[in-house]
Amino acid sequence: GSEVGRMVSHGVSALPLPHSHYCPSICHLRSRSFCSVELVSRSISAEATRCSSKNLNFTAVCAGIDQGNVKVGHATTQCGDDETIGRDPCGRERRKRVFFLDVYPLCYRGRKPQPSRIVRWMRMLFSQVADKDPIIAVMDGERGNEYRRSFFAAYKATRNNFVPLSQSKDRQTWKGDDADLREALPCIESFLNYCNVPVIKIEDAEADDVVASFARQAIQKGMHVAIASPDKDFRQMLCEDVEIVVPQMELGYWSFYTIKHYIGQYGCDPSIELGLRCMLGDQIDNIPGLSEFVPGFGRKTALKLMKKHGTLENLLNAATIRTIGKPHIQNAVMEHALILRRNLKLLALRRFFL
Repeated sequence: GSEVGRMVSHGVSALPLPHSHYCPSICHLRSRSFCSVELVSRSISAEATRCSSKNLNFTAVCAGIDQGNVKVGHATTQCGDDETIGRDPCGRERRKRVFFLDVYPLCYRGRKPQPSRIVRWMRMLFSQVADKDPIIAVMDGERGNEYRRSFFAAYKATRNNFVPLSQSKDRQTWKGDDADLREALPCIESFLNYCNVPVIKIEDAEADDVVASFARQAIQKGMHVAIASPDKDFRQMLCEDVEIVVPQMELGYWSFYTIKHYIGQYGCDPSIELGLRCMLGDQIDNIPGLSEFVPGFGRKTALKLMKKHGTLENLLNAATIRTIGKPHIQNAVMEHALILRRNLKLLALRRFFL
């Protein structure tokens, strides 16, 4: 009860959460230790998180990422080198790890917005996965979709992101999970700030692109990156330095997905993932795959082609000079090459200021 009262005083009272979500571990959120990383440099103000990707200096945001003094919001903690790096059970040096949290997908139950779910997933992330690891939360910018919609107008056109905003003039706050998700965003940001999790939102960039940009910067600083998201777009980033932490919605826990899991699932390196998704498309983002134009062209065929050629560019180049498969496969790739190249531009994660 006292914890709920403190949340009310910090502007999170509008989140109508089931009582079961308030447990002793929620009291741990605000005081949790963010050792090992200075996530947001002193030169970055709150306004900087909402500026344009064209003038945001990502290097500045990640400045000092290898230092032990952590400045997140109003909380600053100090840790020693032994806490910062540590050792694994085998006695080997453990690299610093930073989590990037993809916020929007965690505010849905299936295809329906349910913003209160973010509290449940954050509680489990703290208790199960990232108790002492720093976390940066990333949200889509207000004009984040404009770049991809500039050459594919139907991009994400089928998403049911919002229900109509309330027309009541008396409505001052978000009233529940049935309201427009946009009304919940200030409450979600307040909650994350309450948990000492900085929120980054770039006006003209999607969260996926921002995460990809930050991740490369972090890797260059010698860190290990974990991306907390159910979005399969991040699989193209899998490597020894990057892993994905996937929320298992039905089972109610987080699960790590690494390069080893990918190789075990597909029998090849994740470098094929981008080309594979270009051929299969993405229903959620309304990106058509070859199966919509060529019946029978499915995952098995696409995976076989990608294993053989490695990248989509190699496949398209090979198709122009020699036979890459049966006639219907050859024709499918040749006749829809422009669609595949467009899909590549849509699905490839952008990286800024690198």
